[in-house]
Amino acid sequence: MPGCGPCPSEDRTTDAAASKMRVHGHEDEDPDWYRAFSPHHEVDAITTPMLITHGNRDYRVPVSEALRLWWDLVSTWDGEVEDMPHRFLQLTSENHWVLTPSNAVVWNRAVLAFCKQDVLGGPSADEAITW
Repeated sequence: MPGCGPCPSEDRTTDAAASKMRVHGHEDEDPDWYRAFSPHHEVDAITTPMLITHGNRDYRVPVSEALRLWWDLVSTWDGEVEDMPHRFLQLTSENHWVLTPSNAVVWNRAVLAFCKQDVLGGPSADEAITW
């Protein structure tokens, strides 16, 4: 997921706040647009398993946005914890891109395991994406 969407708090905390505001305007100017494209308003309608990956040094999409989406997914899940289809991979030393070779291996393994489980019906991705 290339960012969590136009959440109002992201516009104020991203390293590109001025640019985003020029493109999307302020939430007070177009609250309907912000509501329509901010995923946290519709998180209960998400049925497709979601893998959220994020680097803590990402200043384009602050980690708080990824954590908010993760919390919203977790807190609305009413099944057993071990059956929750969503996963979160946090790469603490990465930014907006995965640049470190060892982290690229981790990221690729996680994405492939997640897809193998949720697209192909393969084994659990828990080995690649630990709790």
